[in-house]
Amino acid sequence: MDVLPSTVIRLVQYGNVKKAASTESPWQCVACLTCSTRCPKSVNIAGVMDALKQISLEKKCVHPKQKRIVAFQRAFLNTIKRNGRTNELEMVAEYKIRGFLGDANPILALKDADLGLPMLMRNKLHIKVGSPVKDKALVRRIFAKCEETQVQRDRS
Repeated sequence: MDVLPSTVIRLVQYGNVKKAASTESPWQCVACLTCSTRCPKSVNIAGVMDALKQISLEKKCVHPKQKRIVAFQRAFLNTIKRNGRTNELEMVAEYKIRGFLGDANPILALKDADLGLPMLMRNKLHIKVGSPVKDKALVRRIFAKCEETQVQRDRS
């Protein structure tokens, strides 16, 4: 992390939210909750980091080094939104397009392509295309509710 969690919290406390959101730290947080559990002041640090991720996306101040993490997150959510669950092949393809081809770096985009066949042979890569969940309407309602909440937050 470029900035320690305690420093990120201090930046937020002083009203420097945009500066805190533009660090690498929120995107490197894996939300394991260890810091939140161990915090002597009972600060939900993982929750703050999650909120800072949202703020950095909204204010378009994501740290440049974290572009691929954002690309992965978007690919993951888009796949769930379309299918109701992850479709690994579809998700990897979208991630590679967003994260690497956008940089015009096809070498990086294909750097782990040689892993595909061995993973497929060991049943670690599932190619079931078009196998959405049964209650796709529920997934749509969840995403609609999230988007509605986001619109309400933007208004206030």
